[in-house]
Amino acid sequence: MNVSKVSAALVAAASLSVLGLGAASASAASCNTTKTIVLHEVAPGGLRFAQLAPLNGVSYANIVKNDPRLAHRYLGKAVPKGVQYTVTKTFTVYVACPDPRRHHVTPPPVNQYPGYLGVQTDTGSPALSISVDHGVVVLAPASGASEFLWVSAPSGTSNPKVAVYAPNGHLTNKVLADEGGVVGLMTIPGITFSGSAATSNLAISSPIPATAIWSWNTVFPTAGNAGYNEGSGNIMDGTTSGITTVPDPGSGYTDGEQFNFIAS
Repeated sequence: MNVSKVSAALVAAASLSVLGLGAASASAASCNTTKTIVLHEVAPGGLRFAQLAPLNGVSYANIVKNDPRLAHRYLGKAVPKGVQYTVTKTFTVYVACPDPRRHHVTPPPVNQYPGYLGVQTDTGSPALSISVDHGVVVLAPASGASEFLWVSAPSGTSNPKVAVYAPNGHLTNKVLADEGGVVGLMTIPGITFSGSAATSNLAISSPIPATAIWSWNTVFPTAGNAGYNEGSGNIMDGTTSGITTVPDPGSGYTDGEQFNFIAS
């Protein structure tokens, strides 16, 4: 993964397009909030932490706060190539305030995809599930997580799936994808399917890029499955701040890297 390019893309996200967030119009009422994403960076070599800060678009204090031991270890020294460190990026999320005059509530639809609609929940306690919060893909409490329609993909290495975003059972044209090391929502116009839930062979028939295909590999001990991205070759690594993709460690998976599907 080209970490410097990922950082540059996120720093340049004044429009928040990387995160799938749109800016509210100047005339609209706003209930703005902020969202913080954790990024795992890799030192290019030959630079001190103070020089890495502007490279990643953050302050030196940001790096010290997230990795105090490394900052102390390399105080005044060049950070060797390949050393991993952590930074956080905070963005403004523009949200129009709800109109208090609107009282109509749309009842949830009948689940037409039993066995396919549901959440991917990690192995932590309390359990967290892949969800969407103001356009950002995060881990959230399983009881209120966003639903996805997990259907078979045209290709992949092990149980390949495409995750179609379906909040409250309403299908959208957005799918989970690895967008340069950050898991986000990719728009796929005109998604089509083959088979059916009734015959247990529901699959996606639309052309899908490899970065939107996830193969679920059983990990040991068998507490859950790792979401392996067919495009990047990395696995999901999630927190309540966001979900990134990281190289498959092969063992020692964390709770945020192991998931089990729970049908709605």
